[in-house]
Amino acid sequence: MQRLEDLLRDSESIDGQDFSQQPSLSSWCQRPKGAQQCWQQARPQNIHNLLSAENIVQMKCNHCHVTEAIIHCRECLPSEWFCAECDQLVHKRHTLHSRQTTMYGFYKYIPPTEFVKLHDDKYIICEQDCVLPTAFPQNICSCDAGDVAISVGRSIILVCINGRYNLHVPVLTCKHCNKQWAPEVSDFVRSGYWPGTMQAQTLFHQDLFHSFEAMKTTAPGMSVKAFTAMLDQRTKRFGRTGKVNADAFQRSFLQFVYCNPEEDQILEKEPFVCPACSPEMVAVSVESNRKLYRFQKANQSEEPGFFDGVFLSQDSEVSSFVEEVRGAVKSVSFQSG
Repeated sequence: MQRLEDLLRDSESIDGQDFSQQPSLSSWCQRPKGAQQCWQQARPQNIHNLLSAENIVQMKCNHCHVTEAIIHCRECLPSEWFCAECDQLVHKRHTLHSRQTTMYGFYKYIPPTEFVKLHDDKYIICEQDCVLPTAFPQNICSCDAGDVAISVGRSIILVCINGRYNLHVPVLTCKHCNKQWAPEVSDFVRSGYWPGTMQAQTLFHQDLFHSFEAMKTTAPGMSVKAFTAMLDQRTKRFGRTGKVNADAFQRSFLQFVYCNPEEDQILEKEPFVCPACSPEMVAVSVESNRKLYRFQKANQSEEPGFFDGVFLSQDSEVSSFVEEVRGAVKSVSFQSG
């Protein structure tokens, strides 16, 4: 009741106002205008901050606190400065970090396959092989788990939200019995990756697929080629090389999306929710965006739909259901007669 009286009192005060004395712009228009003015006033300071961030400052290594720092890694904040030796020790375990070197007098990104080395009182760039971050088994044999050596296996490509990485598969070898272990597809999936091919020559980070799926929901017009082109730009920005195969990404993504509802059904997770019927509707295609008429015109034998029987019931199931209903109707009519 008190709230209702306050609303009535406010309406009376509004009715009694002289709107000829009000400013031309309403308060909701003034707020964005004021925010824009604040940004314009702060623009010189923002430019100064950007330039200051690019300034090279002589720093000691945040880890050994002795040697001059030559590597900068923002993903290791607050201990982001490394000397050449500490960089080797730390980033052997953090292969996916984006590092910068200051040896050229300015910040320059270097890929994980390169490291800085002091040679004849001069810093040089050297090549190295980096292993894919993968979950290891507790034991590969009955020997002591501590007597295991990690070596470099076959080459492999990893694609995540920061682009492409050219890495190697880790190989574990027991020093006593010489038994070896290398990750398989099941180990990659357990580590959060998804195979681009059944031979797992290329891996996609599962979080990358979740990001692409969210972007396709909010921006249905985004194509796979546009998304992979963005990944190529991320690869180049952080000093790495190589392209992301759009066709391999598309095939792998569709298989991943197909397997997720099957997993949810087996584990009895949240049931499938149709995005076209949900309160916040999004643009969908009955053809599952696979352009069925193109497959029909091309007389292709490939099965175009992954979700057969999910969005639209199969003809055989509909016919069986109709026959069942007809049989029930005949049975009721016969009993009533």
